[in-house]
Amino acid sequence: MKHLTLPIGLISALLLIALPASAQDLVLRSPAYASGSLVTLSEDDTIDVQLHANRSYECAVLTNALLPASDDYFAFTSTAVDPDGASVTLAQTGTNYPGALPRANGVQTVERARVRVNLIAQKTGRYRFSVEEVSETSPSGSASVTVQCRETTLLGGYNRFFAGVVIVEIQSLADVDQSVFVTIVDSNGNTQVDNQEFTAQSNTRTDLIFSDLPAQNFGQIRITHNAPFGSLRGIVAEYDFGSDGSITLKRERPLENAGIVP
Repeated sequence: MKHLTLPIGLISALLLIALPASAQDLVLRSPAYASGSLVTLSEDDTIDVQLHANRSYECAVLTNALLPASDDYFAFTSTAVDPDGASVTLAQTGTNYPGALPRANGVQTVERARVRVNLIAQKTGRYRFSVEEVSETSPSGSASVTVQCRETTLLGGYNRFFAGVVIVEIQSLADVDQSVFVTIVDSNGNTQVDNQEFTAQSNTRTDLIFSDLPAQNFGQIRITHNAPFGSLRGIVAEYDFGSDGSITLKRERPLENAGIVP
């Protein structure tokens, strides 16, 4: 059994370091894809990833260069282990989203779904993901794969010096409704919205209106979710509402994918 270690940080690069014995360390720095470098996975190998509490992430394991006669590839198991050793259920998102994964002939949908998994980390520390071989031609074998892990948290800011009402406009590109969790912290460090759950409707825009944020203040908006990277987009729009019923857009800025060092 090998352990692949993937701490997610700020620099967009992939380093593959060969270590003595059977261990490997794969260091992936988010938010970019891991691209071009391969590792060899075998049944029951594990992948360790350093995650940050109250952030959302996705990992995918992509089997490369499948032979025409082979449907062998690897998928994650349905749970991960958090820093305290507790089991965490993973969202299985390899199908029913843009960029469904992978390309394989005759393999069950439930297995394809586990090629990409998403989670919202509740604790800061190392999470361990297990993989298993999905094989129709060569059981107990190994395969060259690319492992991709990146943060999916969306970040934005608001400024009540400019406008009276803050609206977070979420655009979903997925075919299924998706829960999103919104936290808003003002410039004094006070939590104004604490991980409040909303539903982003499939293939449409959902507007989240926040009219009670403190005046003459600004702060940060954080959105976590279990949707694949890129399937949710959004902007923060700030409006003034006149006494005559008029509505004036004062400013709008996009939500950005986070890039932090856990």
